[in-house]
Amino acid sequence: MYLMEAAVAGVKARRRSQAGAMARLRVKLTYPQELIKEPVIYEIGKRYNIVTNIRRADITAEVAWTILELDGERQEIDDALAWVAGTGVRVDPVEDSILEG
Repeated sequence: MYLMEAAVAGVKARRRSQAGAMARLRVKLTYPQELIKEPVIYEIGKRYNIVTNIRRADITAEVAWTILELDGERQEIDDALAWVAGTGVRVDPVEDSILEG
């Protein structure tokens, strides 16, 4: 049964990837002090069909930023970044941020 479920999930994933353009994007997230302890990156992966990869970070009690690589459909990435900005986290593109797609 597990193999059948895995096969169905694989077909659905391929359909999703064919439905939209895949992209890899790097952004810098700068957190206000009150959001430093919030699981923003975790929520991106949970809410959106995106793979997150922390490339660099500096986190203290007063200041925090991360360079985050996002892999997924371009629309999912755009939606996720809009959500992040809506939380109060500053989102800035990293130079040469569009790596693929």
